[in-house]
Amino acid sequence: MDLLKELDTKAETFEFPVLDNANWDYGGGRIRGFRAGDKVALVFELMVFLPGSLQFLVDIYAFGDLLQRDGGYSGSWTLFSELAEHPLWDGEGEWISGASNMVVALNEAQVVEAAAPGTSWTRPGAIQVRLSAGDERAEGDLIAALARELGMRVLVPDETLFEHVPELVATDEVARLSCWDHPDVAEGELPSASRSLQALVSFLLNKTTRLEHDHEGDNSDRRSWSAE
Repeated sequence: MDLLKELDTKAETFEFPVLDNANWDYGGGRIRGFRAGDKVALVFELMVFLPGSLQFLVDIYAFGDLLQRDGGYSGSWTLFSELAEHPLWDGEGEWISGASNMVVALNEAQVVEAAAPGTSWTRPGAIQVRLSAGDERAEGDLIAALARELGMRVLVPDETLFEHVPELVATDEVARLSCWDHPDVAEGELPSASRSLQALVSFLLNKTTRLEHDHEGDNSDRRSWSAE
């Protein structure tokens, strides 16, 4: 299959991840490659904040012939949410910047307390995350901080991903990128021009035996796509 061509086709109709998106604030993500026999799937897991609804979400985009449907957007779920006793926004819906302690419900199950440097913990039994300066400035910064401190495996569990993309059950994860050069789809750039995606697809399709590429053009961090 020509997976890069599929990605280009999807990008032309904006069915490919657009990190410079007016509808969300990008916090971070990763790409993973899955294989089952001679079939493959390429999955983008993106952590974003939606200002219009004050929601933190994981958005999934999946491509490849392993899927039993057309590739593209494959669903989303709540990444973490506000607790009533620990508001993240004021009455006007404005982010409470500079808060010393932020407590959220992660994946609607666990409680995480993110505390500024030198601040005491206030929530017994919570997963404790020590923030760095600036981690509390905006919603996307908090996403990036939790991803840095807890890791994507905690924030984006496989079992939840498999509920949205069931074709991935019983497959082998053979590749993963947390840093890559993402095409600026809104400006007409195509995925096939990304050296990271070229290398990843080549490895995934067994055209190369090792996943190697330089990271000179990496832009998958939050700051590369932040309007701030």
